[in-house]
Amino acid sequence: MRPRSRWQHALYPQIGGRDIRHRNIWQKWLPFGAWIYYLAYAWPTRRLAALTLVGILPIGGLFLLGADRPFTVIMLGISTAIPLGILLGSFWRPRVEFSSSYPPLVEAGREFSTGYRVKNTGKRTIVNLSVEALHWPGYGGLLLEGKTLAALPPGTTSEIAGRGRVMHRGRYFLPPLRCDTDFPSGLWCWGRTNWTERILNVYPSYTKLETLELPAVTGGQQDIQSAHRLTRSAIEFYGCREFRHGDLWRHIHARSSARLGIPIVKEFQAEGQGSLALVVDICRAAGWPAPRPGHDPAEAALTLAASMADFLARDQRRLSLLALGPEINLFEEAVGTGYLEEVLTALAEVETTCNDNFQQVRASVQPYLEQFEGLFVVLTRWDAVRAEFINELNLRDIAVRVVLLTRNRKPPALQLSPDIICLDSRRVLRGEVVSL
Repeated sequence: MRPRSRWQHALYPQIGGRDIRHRNIWQKWLPFGAWIYYLAYAWPTRRLAALTLVGILPIGGLFLLGADRPFTVIMLGISTAIPLGILLGSFWRPRVEFSSSYPPLVEAGREFSTGYRVKNTGKRTIVNLSVEALHWPGYGGLLLEGKTLAALPPGTTSEIAGRGRVMHRGRYFLPPLRCDTDFPSGLWCWGRTNWTERILNVYPSYTKLETLELPAVTGGQQDIQSAHRLTRSAIEFYGCREFRHGDLWRHIHARSSARLGIPIVKEFQAEGQGSLALVVDICRAAGWPAPRPGHDPAEAALTLAASMADFLARDQRRLSLLALGPEINLFEEAVGTGYLEEVLTALAEVETTCNDNFQQVRASVQPYLEQFEGLFVVLTRWDAVRAEFINELNLRDIAVRVVLLTRNRKPPALQLSPDIICLDSRRVLRGEVVSL
């Protein structure tokens, strides 16, 4: 991601939100539009809003109607006290250094822990200091618990524990980390903002499968698999790749690392553990209103993909993940390197689409699928294009297991093959599917 320039920061300050495709128009295209959010939520306090609604506006209305002079004196007194209180608070603006820590990958609907480190670098004691003061700009979906310190003496560092929760899968840009105080007036918040971008990946809340029947191999594939069983415990060198978090340091290839200037690790594969691919259709239903997350077959497909990936990782099988949308989102990893976390990250970053271009995508992905011994295909709809895609895979002797997710238990218009598993997307999202 490119760093933001100064003019971009001035016109479109960060306030948090989903991926740029899901942000509101006033966040993307309206210059200074995001500053409206700060004017409404970051600086004024609820006391100022209540005072304006209960005091200034009614008294101002009475003044315009020609009320007696006492109302005029009261209104002038309140109107003068507010800017004086705001100006006085600027002298107590906190001087702090602060940072946050949080898990970059969390499960949807489950609470996660956050941590904050705040140091008072000024010469005054900070009173009523709020941490994580900016709230999520959307309506629900993400909750970050803010904390308040009653007092923080000069030179003191405080470690604060918090928590958060995200209800739906996706890639989130958290609001900028802000520390502020409304001391002494209680009407205006003065503080500091850490503009470092914070990204949180939320993977779907999935249920662990108890059993998962693998695609049935036929013909020559059966002979290959039988031969592999004789040496199932053998480990062979598979190749080299860049170092990833979680890799063992003893697998680093010294010569390749020295030549390229970056850590390169050796990759191994256990014989007999066939290479499998998980193909997921991420096309959601078109029209308005959009399906709710609890009924969307595309979200159910990603949830089921997470359950399958978890089972295959426990079974120590090599897995490749392909999400078929406007573009082919590909993740490929070998066995033994703890790929589940990276698969869940890929599922969190995938964006579903209502543009059904399966016809164009299948032509480019089909030759790639021939290298796998078995395929799991999770579809969100059944039509002539998808039926032809499955038939072509069967004609090429590729072992395939197909799962079709339906919405509101509506049967597909075309007749299904008896080998296709048909599931209600709501059952998958509720965690009722534990065996396939």
